[in-house]
Amino acid sequence: MAFRKALVNMTTPAKLNALSKDAPERQIKDVDGEPLMQRDGQMQLYEGKQEFRASLEGCEIPARAD
Repeated sequence: MAFRKALVNMTTPAKLNALSKDAPERQIKDVDGEPLMQRDGQMQLYEGKQEFRASLEGCEIPARAD
């Protein structure tokens, strides 16, 4: 029984992760936003400006290679 519960606990986050990855792709396709996407690096989402600003502390932003 404990193994089954552990398996369910591991499967659920994996399913949520897959959904969270697929959702933006569907939205990009729905609004024809592919030309606006840059598909390298990583994307961070923040609740608002305060959280974004707090994340910058101690963060070194690399220079863009144009």
